[in-house]
Amino acid sequence: MKLGIFTTDTLHHAYFVQQLSLQYADLVVFEQTRQVAAPFDCAHAFEAQRDAFECEAWFDGHATSLADVCTPRRYQTLNTPDAIADIQSAALDAIVVFGTGKLSADVIQVCNNTIVNLHGGDPETYRGLDTHLWAIYHEEFADLITTLHTLSEELDDGRIISALPIALYPGMALHQLRKANTEVCVRLSLEAMAEFIKNKAFISRPQRSRGRYYSFMPSALKDICVRKFIKHTARL
Repeated sequence: MKLGIFTTDTLHHAYFVQQLSLQYADLVVFEQTRQVAAPFDCAHAFEAQRDAFECEAWFDGHATSLADVCTPRRYQTLNTPDAIADIQSAALDAIVVFGTGKLSADVIQVCNNTIVNLHGGDPETYRGLDTHLWAIYHEEFADLITTLHTLSEELDDGRIISALPIALYPGMALHQLRKANTEVCVRLSLEAMAEFIKNKAFISRPQRSRGRYYSFMPSALKDICVRKFIKHTARL
């Protein structure tokens, strides 16, 4: 199977691509290079801890980019005519989207119902950005799941293929959450692709409700999340 991945250049995306390439040699990676930023301060110290933790756990402490694990086809956005033409010419059997900006109807149509998206959360409750953080902020720890759904024109509105909880453990800190989530993303994707090969289609169900849309979380609220998360995992 010829598998495509639409993503951006981050440490956890590099790990995700590396792991899927172990199973699918015919892998084509399209990288969105444009960075989307909030108009307010979102940075927090736990994010530097997170990157260092993942780098050590996955890559023996070596700083690793997307280009270190594959040869990405780079576009500022995957919605441009050039990117869409390249996607079409790649003749991909299936595509996993992990962490890009919103994709246009033209991209979705080119992919012919074989494009799926990894959403860090439950889209029936939390849609949009930083959804795991917003679940922690609201102390709804049962919503720390990851969902694989079909891609539709409405953000995080596609049919649910599968979902798994993120395994938390006693004393787990917030900077360790993204690693656990990414490893769930790998599992969801590999299981879904195996089913896709067997059934020649993704088996899915419609969403039962439409979750609230969330945007970037400000730095000050991330302080609260750090405290609430460690308080929760201390009781596990």
